[in-house]
Amino acid sequence: LDEMRVGASTEMLQLIKGLHDNDPAVRGTSIHSLATFAANCSAVRLAEIAIHADEVSALLDPTSESPSTQAYAACVVANLSYTPDGQRAAIRGDAVDKLINVLKYNSSAADQGSVAARNAAMSQAAAALQNLTFELTPVCDALVAAGAPAVLNGIMSSDEWDEACREYT
Repeated sequence: LDEMRVGASTEMLQLIKGLHDNDPAVRGTSIHSLATFAANCSAVRLAEIAIHADEVSALLDPTSESPSTQAYAACVVANLSYTPDGQRAAIRGDAVDKLINVLKYNSSAADQGSVAARNAAMSQAAAALQNLTFELTPVCDALVAAGAPAVLNGIMSSDEWDEACREYT
């Protein structure tokens, strides 16, 4: 996507629309493109994406989305969370609980996708949670209450998980 040409009524809305497609491959391609764009765009464009934080957060469901799709959705949430408005939008989109579920599910679901894809989902979820906790004590409290520290410690101390996962936690 070209940041100079993307606006609320152009390619970005097509990507957002793709997040709702019945085909998991279309959802995966759309969130991958949106994650690539969000990683390199301006705060103004992140604010436009933040309007759709609940739609992005829906793709964090480990029972219906592939680990790869979860990783890209978590990447978008991590990028949204660099700004206070993005943090608020992600929290309103129930991202905290969904990111914790990504960590819990992928750390114990050896039969769900490749180890690399599960690690990517967990590392991006951890990065998003880290960004969401920046200057937000209620989010930190919610993470503790949901048991996230134990999950993160388990990931960090397990020989099964590669360095890519440990790098983001």
